[in-house]
Amino acid sequence: MGGTPKCLRNRLAIWPHIGQLAVLGFLAMCLFQRLSYLAAETTTATNMAVFTALTPPLTVGPSSALLGEAPTLGMVCGAPLSFVVSFIS
Repeated sequence: MGGTPKCLRNRLAIWPHIGQLAVLGFLAMCLFQRLSYLAAETTTATNMAVFTALTPPLTVGPSSALLGEAPTLGMVCGAPLSFVVSFIS
């Protein structure tokens, strides 16, 4: 569809930083989970579902603005889809 992803085309530049990226990704996941559990102690399950469903659009918007790249079709379709699906189930 769009050819080779940029991360694969730039793998030689990324590879020296792979350890740092792995640690930062791990810490970000741990931090999100911990903050989610803290929030869950003081709010309803519905509020947690809304927060979780809003994570993709709240990530796509600022990252597109900061990086200066247009969101892909998957991002544009996936962000609202995550919100809709969370209320169907």
